[in-house]
Amino acid sequence: MRVPDVLTENDFAIAELCALRLDGGAIARGDGYLAVDAIEDPALRAATLASSIPAPRVADRATAAWIWGARVAIPRPIEVCVGRGLSNKVDALRGMQLREATLASHDTVELGGIAVTTPRRTALDLLRGPAYSPATEETVRALLRMDGSSIADLLPDLTETRFQRERIRARERMRQLGAA
Repeated sequence: MRVPDVLTENDFAIAELCALRLDGGAIARGDGYLAVDAIEDPALRAATLASSIPAPRVADRATAAWIWGARVAIPRPIEVCVGRGLSNKVDALRGMQLREATLASHDTVELGGIAVTTPRRTALDLLRGPAYSPATEETVRALLRMDGSSIADLLPDLTETRFQRERIRARERMRQLGAA
């Protein structure tokens, strides 16, 4: 019998999962474990978070960047968003940072059983966010390479930003990256 690529506490007791990891049969990823022979890709990384990010939550910002492979380590807390008007109806679960966002249908994709912001939307969210560093800049560049976009391609998307402060912040960071 073949072991599934993604293992969680729904499959085995935590002690068995840890033993499997210690024996070299599994690798800890996200909130689950991957079989050592599994080919790690965005869908598998997303699947390791499926039990932690139930609908209508959407993996975004640094969590989405990790799922896409643009970050090495998963951020803690897990970063998720919900559509406008849903934040008062959806609880932030333990270990989760929840925010409200305006999401168009083209801003998300289904991967591994959860909704994830696209590489382009993830890059835009990281540019608008309060936390920014050289590592974030490299993450943004990696996401845009995956999407086949440039920094300048994001400029029209800034008109959809509700808050002027975020728009100004993103434009300044884009200018520093050589877009404007």
